[in-house]
Amino acid sequence: MLGFRDPNGIRPLVIGTRDGARGREYMLASESVALDQAGYKLLRDVAPGERCSWTSRPHAFPAVRGGDSPHAVHLRVRLFRPADSIIDNISVYKARLRMGELLAEKIKRERPEHGIDVVIPIPTPAAPARCRSRSCSA
Repeated sequence: MLGFRDPNGIRPLVIGTRDGARGREYMLASESVALDQAGYKLLRDVAPGERCSWTSRPHAFPAVRGGDSPHAVHLRVRLFRPADSIIDNISVYKARLRMGELLAEKIKRERPEHGIDVVIPIPTPAAPARCRSRSCSA
């Protein structure tokens, strides 16, 4: 098995392990939740630019340094399952929640008379939201 993570770390990659009938087994996945579903435990994140290979034992090779291009935050916000995914040791749920809080704080700071009651992500209405109004009962 061979796995690579892009040098800028835009797309995540995690390694999981479990004890199988023939010894230790490894799995690569883009989200930790895939490991959970298959009965593997999260071992670690693959570093940006790192390549991993397995024959009978795992081997990790040093990371290749990427450019200074910004990470695609929208991938973490929109593509990953928020309830139980962990990417780069950060809960996707908590990251989404914190982004909503920061957006609400920015709106409050820059437009104090805004009249906005809630900040929610679009187009995923089922994702976490923070109520910022006293009239909300959430």
